[in-house]
Amino acid sequence: MRGPPASSGASRLPAPAPPLARLFLSPGATLFLGPVAQAARHRHHAAQISLGLEAPVQIDTGDGPRPARYARIPANQPHAFDGGGHLQLVILLEGQSAAGKAVSAGGIQLSQALPPDRPALPCDIAGAREILRWALEGIAAPGAAPTDRRIARVLAHLRDPRDQAVDAQALAGLAALSKSRFLALFRAQTGLPLRRYILWRRILAAVQATSRGADLTQAAHRGGFADSAHFSRVFRENFGLQPSLVLKNSQFIQVMVDLAS
Repeated sequence: MRGPPASSGASRLPAPAPPLARLFLSPGATLFLGPVAQAARHRHHAAQISLGLEAPVQIDTGDGPRPARYARIPANQPHAFDGGGHLQLVILLEGQSAAGKAVSAGGIQLSQALPPDRPALPCDIAGAREILRWALEGIAAPGAAPTDRRIARVLAHLRDPRDQAVDAQALAGLAALSKSRFLALFRAQTGLPLRRYILWRRILAAVQATSRGADLTQAAHRGGFADSAHFSRVFRENFGLQPSLVLKNSQFIQVMVDLAS
């Protein structure tokens, strides 16, 4: 039974908070879980897997918008999309990684059906790793944490992204390997070439800084970038969006960084 109308002097209830989105980052892979609206035509170095969890996403890869619940988009493929504000899971994979190359090699793929047996939506790093394994099943194996002690020693040395003096020969010496053997083993262990791994660590450090309250300039310096413009340019090249658009409402985006990968 409908109650009496509220008096004009009654205080309004506070507007509901926007849905909380989650952003998971690790070297070579980014997962975004949350409502997605529109993105104009863009391209990025990452290969992309998108899942419309509540409704199809309108995706335009050059021949007009098409609805899809599941999409795979190669690295550097121009595209636009409209998610209608519905819940989506978006996975971005470094284009030079084994997983990114495998997704790109399959070309553009759009489907009206979601893959079966989806794990629970991630709320922590372990859940993000699990859903990444599920998303890559039959495509590529996700990278595992390095197990070689020599590479682990180098990764510990690279922990601070503000150290700009990164020399492959010096790092090979730290690992007690020749330069060529070191670069091959590093890629096998981390899934990324040395330079791309270092770049991802710098991006992760900057994003993590914004999640702790830093502005873009402070975050850029924490990641070893010259300034916020430099960080914004690198972020846009890799993810297709300005970091300010993704991170400006950090109170509504829960950011988790996985540095163990």
